[in-house]
Amino acid sequence: QQKLFTDLTPQEWERMFAVDVNGVFHCCQLALKDMIRRHRGKIVNVSSMWGQVGASCEVHYSAAKAAVIGLTRALAKEVGPSGIQVNCVAPGVIGTEMN
Repeated sequence: QQKLFTDLTPQEWERMFAVDVNGVFHCCQLALKDMIRRHRGKIVNVSSMWGQVGASCEVHYSAAKAAVIGLTRALAKEVGPSGIQVNCVAPGVIGTEMN
């Protein structure tokens, strides 16, 4: 939902991060347990072009998707030496109800 930054409630901000960032965190942690043991695996996270360039009236969404990109980059460096690849895709605009 598009909303001016000054109109966002703390609950809306926290919900966006709970779903978009914490969800990725928990999935990666769970998947990595077995991947590290096997010294191989691939994780593909999903962000958005707005995580790369930002979007007005969607600051909370853009910030959460940017956090996913940062998490992915840092995690790739951390687990790469263990034979695990971590990447992120950032699709552009897709015709959905959200758009």
